[in-house]
Parts: sequence; C-alpha cells; structure tokens
Amino acid sequence: MVKIGAVSAQTFHANGGITYMTAVVLPQACGQILGALFLMTVVFRETRLIIGRRSLTNILTGLCWAVGNLCMLLSAANPNVGQTTATALSQMCVLVGTYSGIFILHEAKSRSQMHKIAIGTLLMVTGGFLIATI
Repeated sequence: MVKIGAVSAQTFHANGGITYMTAVVLPQACGQILGALFLMTVVFRETRLIIGRRSLTNILTGLCWAVGNLCMLLSAANPNVGQTTATALSQMCVLVGTYSGIFILHEAKSRSQMHKIAIGTLLMVTGGFLIATI
C-alpha cells in the first residue's frame, strides 16, 4: 500500500480528495477548544469567563471562520478550483473577521475608518475576483 505522509493513497484520493481535506477540520477544532479550555482553567484561572456574553459572541465569529475554512478546504480538493485559487480566496476571511467584529462584537469605528474599511473591502474583492477568473 502506497502512503502519502501519514495516510494511505486510497484515503488521500477518496472522493476527489474531499474526504482527506475535511478530515482535518474536526480534530483541529477539538484541539482548539481543548487548548482554550486548558488556558482558561489551568493557566489563567478564569473559569467564570468561559460562559459569558463576550465568550458566546466570540464563538459566533469563530463559527463563521470555521465555515469559511471548511469551504476553502473543499475548494482546494476540487480539481476545477485548485489550490492557488482556493487559498487566495480564503484570505477573504479578513473581511469576515472585520465585519463580524464591527457588527457582532459592536466594535466602534469612526466614519474615516469605515471609509477605509470599505475601500479595502473593494480592493480585496476585486483582487479575489481577478485571481479566480485568471
């Protein structure tokens, strides 16, 4: 049996590579949750902050990021999209993080900052569109 890294070639190529790419997401998410809980309880001793309004709103933005990450992994495994396009478009997560912070976490931004964010958004979307179509 041929191996690619730690997995067999059959597992790596199953379902067009999608099975292998998505198999990474769940263990990564579990590790991040366990790591955060360890830091909050053992290192910082702030267990009261684990379940709170701020924690729950941050979980919401994390779930938005997770959906984007999963879509990037699925796109990278799709031969019609490819790794380069999927990775370039995945960098749009900056937009998700920016707007999640503004609208979900209610971060205060001045009018000037919002104009700069809008210009940056237009530039990023234009660049993503050009990369995806070339």
